[in-house]
Amino acid sequence: MKNRNFALLLVVTFLAYACVPYPSGSGSPMPTYGPTSLKLTATLSPFETAKFTPFPTLTETFTPSPTFTETSTSTETATSTSTETSTPTATFTASPPPNAITIPGLSDWDAGSLAFSHGSEGEWDFFLWGGFANSLIKKGDTYYLYYQGSPSYDNQCDSVAQRSIGVATSTDGIQWVKSANNPVITWSGQGSIEEGAASSAAWLGADGKIYIYYGANTGSGCIVNANARLAVSEDGVNFQDVGEVLSGSDPTVWGSGDEIFPVGIYSYENQWYLYYVPNGVSLSRKLGVAIGVSPIVFTQSMGVNDSTIPAWGPVSIILEGLDSVLITNPNDGSGSINIYRFSANNPALVQFQDSYALSNCNQASVLYESIESGHHWMISCRDQNADNYYIRNAFTP
Repeated sequence: MKNRNFALLLVVTFLAYACVPYPSGSGSPMPTYGPTSLKLTATLSPFETAKFTPFPTLTETFTPSPTFTETSTSTETATSTSTETSTPTATFTASPPPNAITIPGLSDWDAGSLAFSHGSEGEWDFFLWGGFANSLIKKGDTYYLYYQGSPSYDNQCDSVAQRSIGVATSTDGIQWVKSANNPVITWSGQGSIEEGAASSAAWLGADGKIYIYYGANTGSGCIVNANARLAVSEDGVNFQDVGEVLSGSDPTVWGSGDEIFPVGIYSYENQWYLYYVPNGVSLSRKLGVAIGVSPIVFTQSMGVNDSTIPAWGPVSIILEGLDSVLITNPNDGSGSINIYRFSANNPALVQFQDSYALSNCNQASVLYESIESGHHWMISCRDQNADNYYIRNAFTP
């Protein structure tokens, strides 16, 4: 009986081990991934070797509008009692590579000071809303802030009319002066009051010229589409329109079909990279990039991170080779900015780094420069009422 029981025990034990599933990697089938999975692999820099899952929809939180008090030097300073919040909006955060530039956190930015206000009634920049032409660059010892304005409101089309781009300059980042030549970039293809220049992407070329790509609204009545055009200047004030570089009606262009608005530009290793956002199509308010061999010839385009990055406003590029930084405005009205790291020769693949909301700071454009004590960051943005432009500063090692 004992031998029989022992034999039965051996059989039961064998069957139990036979039912144990194979561990992963032992030759058993690997799990499959659903259609919403996005797997992107890069080999250009340490932080780009990770694989992605799609970024979730970003959520913005509105902060109360601050009040402003004028100082004795006639410089208006933002003195808000509201709390600026850091609101991470993605499940994946990239670890910065060794020796990467230090990006300012929310608490690093100062309260800000007034740069300039909208013009008087009837002036070209009486309205500061209706577009997102906000580009901040520096040439020599002068800062240039390119911004969009409109002289009037069109009741029939329920929108601001005859949008154009002007510039304000500063040598210290504190006192800003609007150019007497404003507006410096205008556009009207068919004479409609709804036509105009509605977005901008500015870059200082290696040749010392300032390149501004802008969204040119073209059409008749209240119906317009938008194409990307280029204007070039030797002095930052007098521009020559070079022509169209991307057509919103070209089916080979990513996001085409209605409107295309340039929002960021840079050149690197003899290539030009133009970030833009489409509107009026299924890919509206997603970030795309066009790649070209010259400032006027772009031969391919694609969605950033497989068309998953939200953007509706200026895009700022901090060009540092493999350790570059991309700063976007995910949606108008929240004051939130999203910060990504990327490699300059792979602009369609970015990794989320941080997100936070600066109170009363919409449609932000960011400039970065090295100074004797470290690095200076400057941000320009409109207030929530679109009456003023403000400048805020941060400093990192």
